[in-house]
Amino acid sequence: MSTEQNDRLRAARRSAQFKSAAAAAEAFGWNVSTYRHHENGTRGFGKDHAKAYGRAFGVSAGWLLGLEKNPDMDDSEKMIAHMNKPDELDSDLRDFQDRLFEETGQILVHHYSIKDFDVTFTDLPLFHNANQDFWFKAFSLSLIAEVAKVERDLVCSINAPDSSMAPTIKEGALLLVDTGSKDIDIQDAIWLISLGGTAMIRRLLALPNDRVSVYSDAVGGRSHDLPRDGLLIRGRIVWIGQMQ
Repeated sequence: MSTEQNDRLRAARRSAQFKSAAAAAEAFGWNVSTYRHHENGTRGFGKDHAKAYGRAFGVSAGWLLGLEKNPDMDDSEKMIAHMNKPDELDSDLRDFQDRLFEETGQILVHHYSIKDFDVTFTDLPLFHNANQDFWFKAFSLSLIAEVAKVERDLVCSINAPDSSMAPTIKEGALLLVDTGSKDIDIQDAIWLISLGGTAMIRRLLALPNDRVSVYSDAVGGRSHDLPRDGLLIRGRIVWIGQMQ
């Protein structure tokens, strides 16, 4: 089914030199099936998806939604779009951060794939200089201050990789992680952990004798009790947003 929205989305993707819907989705960390539905017109999309697609393809979100005739971004949209292109950022990221905040009230947060938290990160600090070639996402500074009572540089974002925590967290949901939280000081909270060299999102419950119960929210999800030193806590999930 062809609609103005999906026709414009396909045109924007092609203009951005992505040969296929799957190639674009994989490049930006989107759910491939969801993006295909949006581009094929079998499922509509709202302003949140339009903003993400617009920033990725260099067009206005309003144009993708059929609300504007001109596909060009405004100045604030152009600024935010640059955050997903590290090579185009100013050499002084703090200057860029300050200008972004003045224009939009938002700040940049490092955005990672959950695979980046596997064993390769075990001995490497999260914000080590070698890890700066990742994308960024913009979040309201007031949101960061509300959900994470730590330095803003210790907050990062990821997308939920699967439905193992559904219905609490759906596959593809955008999450904020407080990487400054490493102790299970909040019972029954949701954490980003590395278990056996594999990163995952799970709920944790502290048990007596320095043991931890690790379990998922999915129907039929399994739980495991293991020694506390048997898992590596990467941070606590402090905010659950929309699917990307």
